[in-house]
Amino acid sequence: AGCGAGLGAPGARWNILAQQTLMAQLDQKPGPGRNAWTDGWDGYPLARQRLLQSLQSSKAQNPVIWSGDVHTFYAASLRTDFNKPASAENPVLASEYCVTSVTSNSMPQEETDQLVAHNPHLHFGRSDARGFIVADFSENRMQVQMMALQDVSKADSGVSVLKTFITEDGKPGVIAA
Repeated sequence: AGCGAGLGAPGARWNILAQQTLMAQLDQKPGPGRNAWTDGWDGYPLARQRLLQSLQSSKAQNPVIWSGDVHTFYAASLRTDFNKPASAENPVLASEYCVTSVTSNSMPQEETDQLVAHNPHLHFGRSDARGFIVADFSENRMQVQMMALQDVSKADSGVSVLKTFITEDGKPGVIAA
């Protein structure tokens, strides 16, 4: 039946795909050429492209990808060709929200800042905070709050909102709130 068999079901307001790792391209080399991160979807670019094309052809309403396992918060707008700007021929197809780990450390924030600057489909990246994501769905929008723990070594740690994003009904992609 293929990837899109359950997508675009009549009456589905939001189509959520939860999966293990960052789906957005993560080019690690500024300038010409690419340095692909092969531990995630970058190691399988044709499979990622087929999945994103399935989202497009299914006409799934409000596709949102939930990711994790990279020890960094990311927010991204997904399209089939990450090397070209978004356009009518290369539209934004889905929003992606990637949650960090609760206790495991990640790369220095300076490196994450460089990755976000070099990958324009990434709207946000934070590797210096640990935490979780809270999502609030309504008919018109989904609000995502990236929550940071103040001290992961304490069970009663305080929590604060690190960043808030919105995905609007009928408008794939990530918007900073």
